Amino acid sequence: MPEKPALPELGRTPYESVMLTRTALFVLLIATSTLGAGKTPPAYQKGTLTRVSDTRKSYELKGPGTDKYFSNCGDFQTGQVVDYRVEGEKVYIRAENGKEYKCSVTGTSMDSNSSKGPPTYQKGTITGWDTRVEAGQGGGHNSLVLTHR
Repeated sequence: MPEKPALPELGRTPYESVMLTRTALFVLLIATSTLGAGKTPPAYQKGTLTRVSDTRKSYELKGPGTDKYFSNCGDFQTGQVVDYRVEGEKVYIRAENGKEYKCSVTGTSMDSNSSKGPPTYQKGTITGWDTRVEAGQGGGHNSLVLTHR
């Protein structure tokens, strides 16, 4: 079998170039997969589920500091303690087999146990509305009317 011509710019045969390219891709693939293995696992916290509606399978998830509400996501029992994590508007509940339920948050509220003292209020002005008092017909009752500008 005749010897294959070398590529003039590299001094390699086409076969050697293909093998070198394959080896480089394999090394890159291994390096990428080992970098991904160093990720830290997501941090879970404990929470207790309460079913708030039987028709839509709606649940309240009581966690430290806040309560999350979601519907149509898994079949849980009232009082069930779960491991969960929150990412944006999603709650991920870890099942016993290690898989996660991905649930869309429909509401969030502050845990009443975490609030300290009475609520605080701020003064402000509602803009875009006018008020007027209209005299009532028969009986002399006046009423306050809000009209949008």
